[in-house]
Amino acid sequence: MTTVPPPGQHGLKDAETEDHDPDDDHHRARDGEASRQSIEPERVPAPSEREQGMRENADAWHNDHTGQFILRSVTAYDH
Repeated sequence: MTTVPPPGQHGLKDAETEDHDPDDDHHRARDGEASRQSIEPERVPAPSEREQGMRENADAWHNDHTGQFILRSVTAYDH
């Protein structure tokens, strides 16, 4: 059977219990991890060949704000 010490007594010396909240250590550790994570630069993967091709193709087209996409430069064909 486990005995529970009376409130305010944790089996530590008075100097160790004075102004010490164990929850503060937990929050401090968690906050430290969060600040380290926010310092790391965000890693953005390089675009794949397919994505790069889609971007280049999208650059050649222009939305005329009617929902229709038209080619920006039209090549004239000889008939």
